[in-house]
Amino acid sequence: MEPEIPTLKQKWKRHYYERDFTVKPETAGLLAIVFFWYMVAIFALLEHFMLIPGVFKSSTIRFWITVSTWFMVVQLSVNWFLTARKRISQVQNKNDQQSQLASTHTLPGWRNCPTCQIDIPPRAHHCSICGICVLKRDHHCFFTGTCVGFNNHRHYIVWLVYTSIASMFGVITSLLYLNDVIPLQSNFTDYIPVVAVWKWYQGTLSSALFFLVVHLYLFIGSFISVFPFSVWQVYITMNGQTSFEGNRSIKTYKTNMRQHLKIIFGPYWLLNFLVPLPVPPEGDGIYWEINPDYQNKYN
Repeated sequence: MEPEIPTLKQKWKRHYYERDFTVKPETAGLLAIVFFWYMVAIFALLEHFMLIPGVFKSSTIRFWITVSTWFMVVQLSVNWFLTARKRISQVQNKNDQQSQLASTHTLPGWRNCPTCQIDIPPRAHHCSICGICVLKRDHHCFFTGTCVGFNNHRHYIVWLVYTSIASMFGVITSLLYLNDVIPLQSNFTDYIPVVAVWKWYQGTLSSALFFLVVHLYLFIGSFISVFPFSVWQVYITMNGQTSFEGNRSIKTYKTNMRQHLKIIFGPYWLLNFLVPLPVPPEGDGIYWEINPDYQNKYN
């Protein structure tokens, strides 16, 4: 008996059910990075050529707002690159060699990574996406394509703060510009995405204004997405925690807020928000001061 030849419908059905629709981490990371740089470019161009000239009439104010905008763009870009450095916080073999010393002279805390086949110090964790163990690992950031850890945590926080500020600034200037052309009080429905699409399709809303309405919502979405991360990072930094420890209420390394800021940002922590400083943080990411109240909970 000859085998039954599947119909085209059956082939498509089989193809659908057998296909893996799971988004791979590498794909998600690439899309996140492309989206970030697209938003940076759009923010810079819109503000410089359209929004700032259209909103601020005084040449003096316009000049300083433009300077501030490009300052934000530079901070965003440089701190992104400083955060995105690959394997910047990777646990090295020399750290593994210190595990024997650690086991005899410090509290227990070293453990073996079965994937990397090395001993890793306290607060280090393995990242399945990067494929390495990371010193003082906080989390894996898809928008930078790397893990946030001991050597790039400061740049990540500065990057988050300026991304939040730039997103909110984009929202404010977009609304001010649009309100001059489409008064919000009398034409608020034009700001609704579905209505904006329909009016643009009919030709009653120009392509430039439609483009600006779309990016208004992108700025809003960016701010809503990034600002909570900024608040969270500031909170756990002040408490001497990583995201891993904060989510699990681990306070083993909590000492005082000044010391916590110094560990991440160095002695002149405010300077990091004015000038990107590609200098290593204090310490080695291996040995940590233990909170006396948690000596018996050292992990």
